[in-house]
Amino acid sequence: MINIKEMDSDQLDILISAYNWDDGFHTPQMVIDNRNCELATAINTYYLADGYYYFLNKINDSTEWFQFISGLYERILTGCFSKGNLSYKVPLTKTQIYKLRKNNVPEVFLNDIL
Repeated sequence: MINIKEMDSDQLDILISAYNWDDGFHTPQMVIDNRNCELATAINTYYLADGYYYFLNKINDSTEWFQFISGLYERILTGCFSKGNLSYKVPLTKTQIYKLRKNNVPEVFLNDIL
């Protein structure tokens, strides 16, 4: 297998989409830390890591999940990932998007990346 540090954006996206989250956060952290990680992959990672739950329950705790998801949230929000060529369809219903908008969730988490 290719070293994650050497993967291109397509390989990172495939890896995170097929990742078994029962294996922890080390691999996802390496994916989002890779300079080739695009915004589409970062948003995909966010939702795969149960980012929707984070929107609903922003409780500050010290769990590995909270540290991962809150750090990824901040990095996405501050523009750490380039748009690139990958696309992503946000896995939310219109009702979920409406409720999140009412709670002032930033648009970057609510819009598809085309």
